[in-house]
Amino acid sequence: TPMLLDAAERGYVPAMLPIAGAYADGKGVPKSLFEAYKWVVIAERWHGTVSPQAFDQLAREMKPEEIEKAKAAAAAYTFKTK
Repeated sequence: TPMLLDAAERGYVPAMLPIAGAYADGKGVPKSLFEAYKWVVIAERWHGTVSPQAFDQLAREMKPEEIEKAKAAAAAYTFKTK
């Protein structure tokens, strides 16, 4: 998971949905629906293949204000360059 996260943080789109899933399940990283939703939004923004079910599954367990914060975090996210 650390290498997957590093790849996603550097802008590697194919790593973004798997790291979102890792956050959603708490596998290799602390469980965080916020981080999962953020990575799904970032993946979609960078033209990753995101199913509507990905958003729906996470949104069912999140409060509307958490979703809005995750969207804002995704919009403000900048990729690592080093």
